[in-house]
This record gives sequence, C-alpha cells and structure tokens, in this order.
Amino acid sequence: MVRAGDLLEKAIALDPGNPELLHQYAIGLTAVGRLKEGLAVREQLRALDPFVPRYNIDVAGGMWLSGRDNEAIALLKEQSANPGTSDNAQIALARIYASKAQYGEAADALTHAAPSAVYPATLLAEAVRLLRTAPAKAKAPKELPALGSLGFVYLAIGAPERVLDFYMPNNPVDIPGGDYMALLWHSSYAPVRKTERFKTYLRRIGLIGYWRAKGWPEFCHPTTADDFACE
Repeated sequence: MVRAGDLLEKAIALDPGNPELLHQYAIGLTAVGRLKEGLAVREQLRALDPFVPRYNIDVAGGMWLSGRDNEAIALLKEQSANPGTSDNAQIALARIYASKAQYGEAADALTHAAPSAVYPATLLAEAVRLLRTAPAKAKAPKELPALGSLGFVYLAIGAPERVLDFYMPNNPVDIPGGDYMALLWHSSYAPVRKTERFKTYLRRIGLIGYWRAKGWPEFCHPTTADDFACE
C-alpha cells in the first residue's frame, strides 16, 4: 500500500493535470483516512472538469466526510436531476440523511433510486423497510438480511457489527475498493471502528503498516507496538 501510494504521487508529479491520476489519488487518500487531503484533490479535479458527474458526486462525498453536510446535500440534489447520475446521488443522499438520523428522508431517497445490478429491487426494498423502523434497535442483528454496500442502514437500527459483512467477504477477491473504505471514516461509523472485527479488517488490508510509515489519521492512534485504537 505504501509503495502504491508513492508510485501514484510520482506519476502525478510528472503529469499533475491528469484527471484519472488525480481521481485515483483522491480515492486512495480518503481510503486511508486522509480526508482533508482527499477532498482537496477532489475539488481540484472538479475545477479541471466541472461537468463530469462522478467528480461532483465524489466532492459531495468528501464534503460529507469532512462534516459539511448541507453543502453535500445541496450538491447531490443538483446531481439527482441528471438522469445519468440520479441513482448514485440518491444513494449518497440516503447515506447522509441516515447519518443525521433523518431516517424518513433516507428511506425516501432510496425509493427514488432505480434498481440495478448493484442495487437490485429486493435490496433497495429491504433497506427502505429497515430505515422505516429506525431508530428502533434490531432485536436479532445476526438474523438481519445482507445489505451489501447499503450497510449504513445497519447503523440506523443499532447493528454496527453487521456493517463489516460487506468489507470482509468469504472471497478475498471481492473486498470492496477505496470508495467504500472511505465511508468507514465518517463519524457515524464510530461504533464500527471500536470493534475487534474492524481491527482485523485493517490488519488484513495492510493499513496499519501504511499508517506506521506515513502517519496516523486523526481518529486512530497506536496504543502499543502491536496494537492501536480508533475512535
């Protein structure tokens, strides 16, 4: 992970205006918890090409991670009017509303997302159903249906331990990429970060070695030579 980051930084130094390099760099920065740096690169990328929908949605995500909820919501509402990005914008809006305990608004946003291969109708319907029950706590978290990348819904119903199901699949090839890793650094995911399963996940993907080499993020710190804690 350290070497990959170093190589990407060298590539950007040689071609600082390359959109794809900047895009990958922003993903990498937010994935490892360098949220302010990641947002700065996303905003730089958006300034280079403000009409790429993906860049706008990514900036909104970075704003949310940095606590700028209202700006993120406003930008996503703009993108939701674009047929090409409406569904992804609605998913992102649902995530933000849920993090603000606005569960009704979160459920409503999901109802406006069209079913797809990534978000089949049954998955969206189950997520909406569970959001409609929040903030009531799930009585049997282990029996909840799999929600995949909509795992933020588990946080709304008091089942943070289920969020990592998506991040630690049985098949290591299916481990999600940096965009999904970035979600784990939002303040609403603090209950997830306090679990031993979260520590196992970070060790598995090599993030602890990266932090020891590059510096720790504001919400995690070493406790001993071999252990660490996240808030």
